[in-house]
Amino acid sequence: MSKKPITLGYLSQSVPNVNSRQVAISVDRPQNSSAMPPAPVADVVGSGVTPAIIYTGWRNDFYCTMGRSQIKDDPSDFVYNAFLTEAKRSASFGIDSTSDLRLQMDIQALEVKGPYRNTGFFFYLFFFAVWGTTDFMGPSAATCSIKYTLMSGERKLTEKVITTRSALDPLQLHEQMDPTLLRGTYSVVMGEQLSDAVRMNIEQGINATEGGLQAL
Repeated sequence: MSKKPITLGYLSQSVPNVNSRQVAISVDRPQNSSAMPPAPVADVVGSGVTPAIIYTGWRNDFYCTMGRSQIKDDPSDFVYNAFLTEAKRSASFGIDSTSDLRLQMDIQALEVKGPYRNTGFFFYLFFFAVWGTTDFMGPSAATCSIKYTLMSGERKLTEKVITTRSALDPLQLHEQMDPTLLRGTYSVVMGEQLSDAVRMNIEQGINATEGGLQAL
């Protein structure tokens, strides 16, 4: 994967709330207890060589995990700002930093993983030789897991862990000429999938928070 950092983006798909908001909550900046590795990881999961008299082929299979260094945004800040943006757009509650009703969030998982395969061949006969390589990447998948805890003062009202996975169609890429370009595209796709998993999680988190407030 490319080491060039990418930026996450929040694209809301919810229906805006046009009704008045009767109750308001404060929202704490999320804790981040996820185990995202500091740098991208590529674990070798298989390899093979096909030797012959005039032909040699090879295959290397990796399973890639996006690292923290590939994301420009701070995950806690991104989730916090995305939640506030979505709440102001679609929630039945308002946001008030002085409210005794307080929402706490803990990011428990934030990950993107997918396969990467490199294949190649070398064909030679006397003074004639041909060689080539092909890289295949994807499909990757993103997962976001956040624990939402609604508090009233020091009293816990509700607590729920929500796990979402990217709803974007998985994309399989291959490139014969420029694997660097391919790895950059793969990182962008992974960032889009992670953003989408966060979006779905926040939408469900707002619904869960509304349910907790209705029980008051």
